[in-house]
Amino acid sequence: MTHRAIYRVRPANDYTLDELSHGYLWFSKPSGFKGDTKDANIGAFVTDTPAIKRGFEYARPEFAFEGWYQDMSHTGICCFTRELPHKSKLRNFPGCSSGKAVCIEFNREILESFFERHRQHPIVPCFRKVIYSLHPTKIESIDDWSILWAIGDGYKEYKTIPGILHSHPRVFDEFLYKLLTRISSRYKRQKEERIIIGARMVSSYDTSLWGYKVSIPIEAIAKIYVYPKVSEKWIKDLEGIEQLSGKIVLL
Repeated sequence: MTHRAIYRVRPANDYTLDELSHGYLWFSKPSGFKGDTKDANIGAFVTDTPAIKRGFEYARPEFAFEGWYQDMSHTGICCFTRELPHKSKLRNFPGCSSGKAVCIEFNREILESFFERHRQHPIVPCFRKVIYSLHPTKIESIDDWSILWAIGDGYKEYKTIPGILHSHPRVFDEFLYKLLTRISSRYKRQKEERIIIGARMVSSYDTSLWGYKVSIPIEAIAKIYVYPKVSEKWIKDLEGIEQLSGKIVLL
């Protein structure tokens, strides 16, 4: 039976072996991102899009920006790609430019069901497509107060921060998702989608850690594609993981 697939490119190292042997996804905090200091950097949006700061200051004059930045720094982000990359494209993925990498194929439906039906903190939708922009932290405005919210067939919709704050809480959540899925267009070859978890989904967090481990059903892992430059020793260690039997494909 076929399934819809989503992929995750990972360097062939001990961290990836640990993920696969224990059946979890690694969610990085924004502070753990390498190469793009503005990715998921909420403070950069406030600085680069004046309508955001102006709106907060008008609607909530005592709004604690620094506290908000601190809370958002505990967000967890797990990155995926929609396609199985050719080996020549590995340079587009963090830590994989040497070619010593694997691509994990996941059953998209199983992951969606797991996160969207989470008993305490469902994530709907599970996957969020990334928006690529030359200036990701500078959101288009039509005046001093409005920011671009959506683009439809022949029209653009704008919202103001006061309007967002006085709407249903889910509208503010959607605003946060928009900030957390805008990244530089120089990464567009990654064809990225993300699962994003807020601090409320993490029972406890250590500020010294770079992210979180979230256990997933082992059947969500469909295949592990191993690129040619991965060492024989690493492949042998991978093949020693019992629950991955029959799922390893050498490219």
